[in-house]
Amino acid sequence: MAGESALKHKVGPLPTWGWLAIATGAGGAYYLYERNKASTASTASMATSAAPPDTVLQITNQMPPEAPAPHRKGHPQPPRHHHKPPVHHPKPPHKHPEAYGPVRRVSTGTQSLAEVAKQRHTTVAHLIAVTKTSKEISPANLKKFLAAAEHPNQKLPKGLVYFTTH
Repeated sequence: MAGESALKHKVGPLPTWGWLAIATGAGGAYYLYERNKASTASTASMATSAAPPDTVLQITNQMPPEAPAPHRKGHPQPPRHHHKPPVHHPKPPHKHPEAYGPVRRVSTGTQSLAEVAKQRHTTVAHLIAVTKTSKEISPANLKKFLAAAEHPNQKLPKGLVYFTTH
């Protein structure tokens, strides 16, 4: 051990320099903890001070209205503008193109009018009303549709035209 540095000498499981590093880190952490604790305590004491509200100085980043803004000589002072907040115009809800009027449908012969109504989250009466008021349905097809609507749980004939709102 004659040529060995004192920092490299083992003390327990670590060399001396290892213990010094741990002690320095612990001391630094304690210092930061105490400094933060003192800073928090002073902030809390300022927040709970017994000073009346009219003696507390309120600081803002705006100049008071009575004090003119500084400007260079020879240049007129810019006018003060009172800006209105932007007006928000919400967009109307997106409507599927089919939602603008009656939509022509043709029966495949696999569903009843009650099943069509259920699938489209509506009623048989609504489907009948929309089909009756459609300007595109022929009188002959309307007669066939109304006959089929008398038995809403039977399959619609294949090729029968009816109308929905979506």
